Amino acid sequence: MRLGRNGYILLSIGMHLALAALALGFSHFAPEADEKYYQVSLVELAGPAAPPAPRPNAPASPAPVAPEPEPLPESAPKPEPEPVKRISPVKKPEAAPQPAEKPKPAPEERPPAPEPAGTAGAAGPTRHIGGLAAYEAALVDEPPAVTRRALPTYPARARGRVQGRVEVSLVVDVNGNPRELKVIRAEPAGYGFEEAALEAARKTRFMPGQVRGKPVNTLVTLPFVFNIR
Repeated sequence: MRLGRNGYILLSIGMHLALAALALGFSHFAPEADEKYYQVSLVELAGPAAPPAPRPNAPASPAPVAPEPEPLPESAPKPEPEPVKRISPVKKPEAAPQPAEKPKPAPEERPPAPEPAGTAGAAGPTRHIGGLAAYEAALVDEPPAVTRRALPTYPARARGRVQGRVEVSLVVDVNGNPRELKVIRAEPAGYGFEEAALEAARKTRFMPGQVRGKPVNTLVTLPFVFNIR
């Protein structure tokens, strides 16, 4: 059976309509794409905050210069110098003999104080955090480094609403374990960022700080950033 020119045109239009209807049907049942996804990152270790730099002093104003005295006119008579009065020397009284000082007893030698636990015999200033004597991160020869990261879970109360940042203070002991954890900053508070950051910090492992080649307890700050992308 042969089709005329009009028949081919009608057949082509029908095929296009069928393809369009099929495409609309697939788009109707396709799942909607999730426009938001959540990202949590761990920033590098940081030591305690440094104090603000002193402001430069204002430039000192120049000291006033005293005016030079005007010369006396030549016609004015010059003042005569006053006669110098001679003063007879006064005899000083002879000092009485001082008694001989008694020799002071030599100071007692005290035994050296015991070294704090966890310092491995290294000398230097330490801070007591809870029950640990720890060094500041800026005072050790080699600061601690993260060997195993643990990222926090994005809090359900903050999903799709807010972003946040949390800073956790902790002591990395001589075995690389985090101890004496404490949240020192949370923005914003009350959305569960603090609990999520503390849980991740407990699971993080470190290489301990060193002083003179020996591991020591070190105080560090661990920051976490919660972002919605």
